[in-house]
Amino acid sequence: MRNATLIYAILCASVCAFAQDYSAPGEFHVTVTDRSWTDAARQDRDVPVRMYMPKDDPARLSIVIFSHGLGGSREGYAYFGQHMASHGYLCVHVQHHGSDGESIRASIQNGATPADALRRATMDPQNATDRPKDVSFVLDQLAAMNKAGNDLAGRLDLDHIAIAGHSFGGFTAMACAGQGDGKLRDRRIKSAIAMSAPAPMSAPGYARITIPVLDMTGTLDDSPMLGGTLDSRMNAFERMTKNERYRAIFTRGDHMIFSGGTETLAALHLAGMTGDRKLDPQFQAHIKALSLAFLEHTLRQDKNAGTWLTADDGAKAALGDMAMWTVHRP
Repeated sequence: MRNATLIYAILCASVCAFAQDYSAPGEFHVTVTDRSWTDAARQDRDVPVRMYMPKDDPARLSIVIFSHGLGGSREGYAYFGQHMASHGYLCVHVQHHGSDGESIRASIQNGATPADALRRATMDPQNATDRPKDVSFVLDQLAAMNKAGNDLAGRLDLDHIAIAGHSFGGFTAMACAGQGDGKLRDRRIKSAIAMSAPAPMSAPGYARITIPVLDMTGTLDDSPMLGGTLDSRMNAFERMTKNERYRAIFTRGDHMIFSGGTETLAALHLAGMTGDRKLDPQFQAHIKALSLAFLEHTLRQDKNAGTWLTADDGAKAALGDMAMWTVHRP
């Protein structure tokens, strides 16, 4: 009888895990606050952020940092910030001067074509360095806010931090995770979500990444200007050998499914950015579900989420024909 009860409990736990709809909004109302901090150590560099916070959540807040793509801003990817905050996360969207929409527009006003303005921002090595440093600076500010005298004092769980990013923001996330020579890695970050991250075949350092990674791209995600074709992105995933990792390749998904095509970049109609925008809400529902389950598993050690990510009738079944799902757990 005892064994039968145990088996029944296990079966119920499995059913409950898969009954969870990770794309559905969470229980908390969300407040949105804009802040701007100045990094005195980097010539008073301005670092604007938009913070999505769950209202009236009594628990300590796990943290997700979001890094926008080329030509983006802190206002973008609201669907992601709203979703995570509704589930009890503090989601902080960082704006990176030099590769944001404001900088691109200024370059165009100074005579550059849109394509040239974007290319210059991509190729400028200072932007590649400033972006991860912006993230580390923001984490320093959050640590300061967690002390007495601030509106988030004592509410932030600084031991459970993740980073997410799209395109150039995907590079930012991977750099903070340790890609490259590892000098820009921030060890406070415990997991990373890379959406359509640039992945040149020659880029070193993927094997240095040891934290869990959720990697997402699409079958139409070819954007050589941003340093990556679909083949190179797939190759980069395989070159991560020391970490737990997950990959979704969205069928008919292009480079802009993660932002909904609202970024400056989308206006150029370059290769890898010409998918059907009407499908974006469907893709983003899956992006929210995979990202939330990944965060629940890696930051909150939720066993149901971990099971959903790996089981054939979990994430794989939920994606169906919308994506090819791959799991590597060392």
